[in-house]
Amino acid sequence: MSFKSILSARCSTSADPHERREQAAIWICVGLLFFTLFITSVFGPVSRNKDAAAPSQLVNTSVPVQTTLSPERIQQHLESFDVIWLTVNDRHWSPEHLQSVGWEHARDELRPLIETADSDAEAAAIMTELLERLRLSHYQLIPAQAYDENERASGEGMTGISVRIIDSQAVVFRVEPGSPADEAGVAPGWIIEAVGERQADEAIARLQEREAITGDRPGVFASMAFEGRLRGPVGETISITFRDNEDQIRELDLTLARSSDPLFEAANLPPMPVSIRFQQLDSGVGYFAFSAFLDPARLMNEFQNAINQSRELDGLVIDLRGNLGGIIALCNGLGGWLLTETPSAELGRLSMRDTEIKLVMNRRAQPLDRPVAVLIDERSISSAEILAGGLQDNGVARVFGSTSAGMSLPSVVQLLPNGDSFQYAISNYTSASGRELEKNGVEPDEPTPLTRDALVAGIDPALIAAITWIHAQKHAPDHD
Repeated sequence: MSFKSILSARCSTSADPHERREQAAIWICVGLLFFTLFITSVFGPVSRNKDAAAPSQLVNTSVPVQTTLSPERIQQHLESFDVIWLTVNDRHWSPEHLQSVGWEHARDELRPLIETADSDAEAAAIMTELLERLRLSHYQLIPAQAYDENERASGEGMTGISVRIIDSQAVVFRVEPGSPADEAGVAPGWIIEAVGERQADEAIARLQEREAITGDRPGVFASMAFEGRLRGPVGETISITFRDNEDQIRELDLTLARSSDPLFEAANLPPMPVSIRFQQLDSGVGYFAFSAFLDPARLMNEFQNAINQSRELDGLVIDLRGNLGGIIALCNGLGGWLLTETPSAELGRLSMRDTEIKLVMNRRAQPLDRPVAVLIDERSISSAEILAGGLQDNGVARVFGSTSAGMSLPSVVQLLPNGDSFQYAISNYTSASGRELEKNGVEPDEPTPLTRDALVAGIDPALIAAITWIHAQKHAPDHD
């Protein structure tokens, strides 16, 4: 069964409120993974308007256009617009927020434009503008035409490259050992100049304009877009132009290989590899990293093994950089292994219009009694932010790196009458200390910004700072 047919099957049947809440509690924050796939279209043909600089420029509000769409298609777009507007109006947790952004005015202003839309892309642009008026994460239109790009991004073939945006450049952050990029000699610090014929600077400029409009964390969308474009079917060859660490241009053809990580499948997600790694560093510190809060049985088992192996070490580093989020219940389970001073602790609260859900982690029988450091960056999203912020609020861990994405809202995806899909948030989230992480993110206790110079030198400032802190705790009065 295809990804689109699975999505249709799950989203076309309305669940009652209790079922929706149960799904929310289980699959909280997974919706962001859909965005990870869709954002790859910044390089492809489904971009709604390549010259867009602001929401008001997405559609022409002054000159009517003679539409070439059929009356039936126009009606489908109108019905889709109405579904989006009504869903947000009925399910958003804060009527005051809707009033502050002029939600009713947005409907009255934009809906008539659907009637004169000249193409599916223009209709999608109008609905996208409607959602951008909310200025919140986890609200987006996923055009049906984007599924080709989604299937590409969810392909099992990979280059092994992780990307970060540094000084408006796409910089190689990590290279997976044994991957096609590693075998070709690609190293952290290299700059991606182009993917195929698509110039990196043009894509980054478009995404930076979007970030400026919506107030999103700089670099989040662009880095995900590059990584998505570097995936695809196993055996496909991708031409990438790099500038290496000596500023020499390198043009490499990388043949995509299957990820060595096991694939995780769920009914409402395409199969995706989930990376889980533990190692004992030479410094006598444990290091645990994973790419998403998915594959529950495997993740919890591997984390328990990491806890057991770290009991005789100086401490544990949990690396959440680049973690895309996932199942929120895993935050509770993972956090329970780290509680030593209290039987339970609050991770935060999910607030809906008519109810509130408290997220609680309960202490395990034998928690880890060692200093714990957490690494985050702008690509730490959703559940990764909830766990990092919760451990920080409760004094369980010290956080290093750079401010997280500020995309903490739980969301679901719904199929629309016109065949597109609509992602929307179902509740607000506040941390245990009352912080709203949406748009704000988790701020590290010790900021350690990433630079290209550090990558070129093979230095990881956040990890070094975390290890230094852990060793200092060994000699602190509480640990004598």
